[in-house]
Amino acid sequence: GLTYAYPGSNQSAVSGLALHLQKNSKIAIIGKTGSGKSTLLKLVMGQLCGFTGKILLDGQDIRQIDPKQRRQLFRVVPQDPYLFTDSILNNICFYAEECPQEKLPGVIKRSLLEDLVLGEGGIERLISDKSRVSGGEKQRIVLARALMAGVEDRILVLDEPSANLDHKSATQIIENIASMGNVTVLMVTHEYDPAVLTLFDQVIDLSAEGD
Repeated sequence: GLTYAYPGSNQSAVSGLALHLQKNSKIAIIGKTGSGKSTLLKLVMGQLCGFTGKILLDGQDIRQIDPKQRRQLFRVVPQDPYLFTDSILNNICFYAEECPQEKLPGVIKRSLLEDLVLGEGGIERLISDKSRVSGGEKQRIVLARALMAGVEDRILVLDEPSANLDHKSATQIIENIASMGNVTVLMVTHEYDPAVLTLFDQVIDLSAEGD
């Protein structure tokens, strides 16, 4: 199985795992803080190397994929997202030359941003990473950014999606994402509702200490 130890460590951070990312599958990696979730995510995204075993992406060993091409496969919604000092719209569109307006309503709805864009200033409201935007709003804006960039035939990574959201909102967003048929989803979380996990094709429960 997949095994990795950090240089200089005698203890494996990840050990004996089987990870096969099938196209359009939904995979949840769960476990307590320090269980190896972050390490596994870095391995999948190519940020760490030197592991034994295999990580398969649609049957192909990820080490056989060109590093640049592999990086382009991922759309990441990090636990601590970053906002630019600009409008909500430009934060979502990420300064793309083309920002298809027809996609915006669906993206906003899927990201639960309706209240924010209907508020004072609307979608042209100026925001920044230091402005009065909650952690949950930041996370939803960056999710919208990922969806707007296009997740079809990509791997959408949700890193601790419930970290800055209330339980109801987090559950709704996960349900919205899991219902998308044409995207591979990799969710990493230490807080989870067993009912939500039924939406995923595979649940990897990390119980080993490490990270």
